[in-house]
Amino acid sequence: MNHRERPLAFGADGALLGVLTRPLSAESAGDAAVIFFNAGLVHRVGPGRLYVELARDLAGLGWTSLRFDHAGIGDSPARSDPLPAEKAAVLEALEAMDALARECGCTRFVLVGMCAGAPTAFRAAAVDRRVQALVLMNAPLGERANVDEQALAEMTARKIAHSYWTDKLFRPKSWLRLLSGKTSPLRILSTLLRARQSSSARAAAPLDDNDGAVLRDLAALSTRGTRVLLLFGERTGVRHYFGMKFESRLAGLPAAHELTLDIVAGGDHSFTTLALQDAVRARVLSWLGAAPHRDPAAAPASTGAAPAGGYTVPRRRPRSS
Repeated sequence: MNHRERPLAFGADGALLGVLTRPLSAESAGDAAVIFFNAGLVHRVGPGRLYVELARDLAGLGWTSLRFDHAGIGDSPARSDPLPAEKAAVLEALEAMDALARECGCTRFVLVGMCAGAPTAFRAAAVDRRVQALVLMNAPLGERANVDEQALAEMTARKIAHSYWTDKLFRPKSWLRLLSGKTSPLRILSTLLRARQSSSARAAAPLDDNDGAVLRDLAALSTRGTRVLLLFGERTGVRHYFGMKFESRLAGLPAAHELTLDIVAGGDHSFTTLALQDAVRARVLSWLGAAPHRDPAAAPASTGAAPAGGYTVPRRRPRSS
C-alpha cells in the first residue's frame, strides 16, 4: 500500500463528505492537490471506481487528492438553500480547495471532472486562480439547452457515421441485418453523406453565443497559464460535438500550447471497460507528471495527444470506497 486515506467533512456545517488520499509519508507530499468531482449522479468513487484508482495512483507519486460528493449526491445531504445547482457546485468546489488548504497546506490545485463534473471544474477554474491545471473528461462544455437542433442533428450524424466506419463495417451481424433488409442502405448512405457535409460546413461556421463563451474561457485559462487536458472517448457524442465546434479553433487561441486534446480509441462515455479505464489512468498520470513539488502549470504541455506510454498502470487493488 502506497497511500493513507481518511474521511473528510467540510463546507457549511461539515455537510460535504469525501475521502482524502495522501502519500504514506507526509514529507513526500507537495503543496499541490487534485480534486475529483462527481460524474453526473455517480458518487465519489467515479464510474467503475476510476477516481479511487487514480487517487491511489497519484498518492504513490506524492500527490494529495480529495474525491467528494456534491450536495444531494452520495453521502452528502441536499442543500437547504435555494442556490441553483450549477452555482452550488462551483461554490462547493471552492470550499473543497479551502478545506485542503486548511487540512494539508495546499495552495495549488488540479481539478478533475468527467461528464457533468467537467463543467463544474471548468467554471471553478475560471473564478479561482489557485487552479493551475484541469483534466476534463468527456466534457459537455456547452449548455445542452442552448445547443441548436441543427448542431445536435449533425453531431448525431457524425457519431453514427463514425460507428459505421470503425465498428459496424467489420461486424458480421451488421452485414446480416443489411442483407436481410432490417437495415436500410439508403439510410446508411444518407447518414454518411450528411456527416461529411456537416464536417466541411461546420469548420468555418460562426459560433453561437454559448460556444463563443466556452472558447473565450478556454483562451482566458490558457493565457493565465492554466493547463487543460481535454480527454474524450472516441465513440462519444460530446467528442464529436467538440470536434465540430471547437477542435479546429484551438490552435488559434493565445497560449494554445497549454491545451492538450487527447482521444481514447474506442472510448465510451464512462470508459466502461478495465482496458479503457487503464488507458485513461495512464494518460492522466503521464500528462500530470510525477513531481507534485513542481508547479503543475510548468510541466511540459502539447497540443497533440498526451503520451499514453509514459506511465505503467499498476494492478487494480482490492475494492473499497
